[in-house]
Amino acid sequence: MLIEFSVANYRSIAATQTLSLVAKKDDELKESVCEYSLPGIGDVLLSKVCAIYGANASGKSNIFKALHFMRWFVVGSATEIKPDAIINVDPFRLAEAKPKEPSFFEVHFLAGEVRYLYGFKVDEKRVYSEWLYSFPKGRRRLIFRREFSQEKGRTDYTNGEHYKVDRQLTDRTRENALFLSVAAQFNDKQLLDVYNWFRSQLRTLDCSWSAYFSPETSAKIAQDDATRRQHIAEMLKMADLGIEDFEVKLVQFEEKDLPVELPAKVKRKLLDEGLLDVQFLHKSGKGELIKFGILDESGGTQKLFALAGPWTDMAQAGLCMFIDELGANMHPMLTRALIQLLHRPHGSNPRAQLIFTTHDTALLDQSILRRDQIWFTEKNYDGATELYALTDYRPRKGEALQKGYLAGRYGALPFFVDERVPASGQ
Repeated sequence: MLIEFSVANYRSIAATQTLSLVAKKDDELKESVCEYSLPGIGDVLLSKVCAIYGANASGKSNIFKALHFMRWFVVGSATEIKPDAIINVDPFRLAEAKPKEPSFFEVHFLAGEVRYLYGFKVDEKRVYSEWLYSFPKGRRRLIFRREFSQEKGRTDYTNGEHYKVDRQLTDRTRENALFLSVAAQFNDKQLLDVYNWFRSQLRTLDCSWSAYFSPETSAKIAQDDATRRQHIAEMLKMADLGIEDFEVKLVQFEEKDLPVELPAKVKRKLLDEGLLDVQFLHKSGKGELIKFGILDESGGTQKLFALAGPWTDMAQAGLCMFIDELGANMHPMLTRALIQLLHRPHGSNPRAQLIFTTHDTALLDQSILRRDQIWFTEKNYDGATELYALTDYRPRKGEALQKGYLAGRYGALPFFVDERVPASGQ
């Protein structure tokens, strides 16, 4: 589970901003938190849900993009980046010194029952530092550290208390790749739990462009796993869309079935893998089940089905998922129902975590979200994003949060400039 995520000097984020999933010890929505006994800390509550609000261009999506970049760089820097390639990291540009400094990323998380702290600093050319600590008995214990020295023109590695850095692996670690990413490719058993947390347990989902967010992904999940197929069907019925069930069928093609002008790469994929066809079953007035193709359904239904596969992955496998713009094109009551699914004691894996950005103020309701599960982003006078929690304002229990937010009590609202031209003579 994610405990904290910190980022600095990335896109609209200048100074270090930290998103914390540590909840306060109180009686609010006990079903929306998990309790852990962590050595050196004691009993800690971790939130299952976290919502981030803010005006357009306030930087809430950049918090998402920062974690997405970190995950991508951990998982793929050893294999997806060519030796001389530029690292696609974007520093804060509105301060003279910031574009010349490395960006900073750090996560504090639980993998299995072990608590870890992992992070790195990077610019478009190289990794400047990388560090990994564990907390097996509450005391911070170094696993490895990597530092680039400008004076020496080289990168030095420090061994941990119970981990010796393999020099063959450091020799294979390019300046534009992470040691963790390289070590995982060579099956370094002491680092695999950390790498696999990023690869398998942490997911980022942009509902506007992610390949993971598509009807095809949900169809494949349903085809491969009967249990998750049932959960997807239940989500569709819960949404009251008039859908009784759905079917997934693999359609195979021959060369003659495909248009001549189809790109060769797409044609080869269709010939090799086929296409999953989804049909939704609606009940007619006579009680008959009538099939509708996915393109016959509304845009909201298509989005819900695209979301259903990743959602059941998160809920059943206990993943940590960060979704950008969760409520877009969906009715507020549907978004509310999805969040409440995570609160059900037998509805999902207790380790499942949902972090999302949204403009849906209907969710600012203390029967859905705890006060410490609500965060805001706002631009300061330097044009930099500041991330802060609702609890900074100490709202009362039972306070009308939606009303307070729309009244500007917590900030994070857009400001409109009146550009009307005054009448002549005024």
